[in-house]
Amino acid sequence: MQFVVKVDRLGGKAEIRGIGLGDERISRFEITAKDYVSSSALPLRITIKEDGEEDRSDLESKLKEVFISPSRIQGLETCLPRSQAVLTYHRSCIRIQAHHYSETAP
Repeated sequence: MQFVVKVDRLGGKAEIRGIGLGDERISRFEITAKDYVSSSALPLRITIKEDGEEDRSDLESKLKEVFISPSRIQGLETCLPRSQAVLTYHRSCIRIQAHHYSETAP
């Protein structure tokens, strides 16, 4: 299953919203941005090559620098109770299987 996640910063808070593709139920929560984001790493800039094309080869390392630590990011899962996250995931899977999923024999 694929998910779409959107993060919006509003003042000192960040709202995180996510939805499983094929589902209509949005999960959302908010966090205090300074608890997760290192302001000194912002704004994040994508490197531009001499020919004017974007060079995203270093984007992963730049994104990692934006966050205070990997453990803080992993801790985000506690913002959404695990049982609710699992329930939302399972409901999404059931809806997709009921409406769009078909299995073919090998």
